[in-house]
Amino acid sequence: MNDVAWVCAAIVGTVFVWAGATKLQARDAWAAQARDMGAPAWGIPFVPLVELTLGAMLILGWWPRLATSAGITLLIAFSCLIVTNLVRGNRPACACFGVRTARPITWLFVARNMVFVGLLSVALLVD
Repeated sequence: MNDVAWVCAAIVGTVFVWAGATKLQARDAWAAQARDMGAPAWGIPFVPLVELTLGAMLILGWWPRLATSAGITLLIAFSCLIVTNLVRGNRPACACFGVRTARPITWLFVARNMVFVGLLSVALLVD
């Protein structure tokens, strides 16, 4: 992985680690907010672990193509869930980084995720 690819991947990896750790810390409160958002119940317990794992893979440069592709997929899935709620007129609280940062979703959440998708896409393309 070249330097540009690593920096882009490490930025998003750090965000994933932070998000996963705060979700684990918040546990039931985060799970309730994920349910309110419409996340599938079977997947909720796995989200923090997936974020932590992907974050570590991105930061450490392990299986970079797999990690960046999986990160893009995860961010697009999160964005689809947010867009679905916004289009339906729902604005549940998103505890993307734990319950302390929870606030109603907006289109800025989608824009933020697309910036992260862009960073991972750069990492994928330049490596």
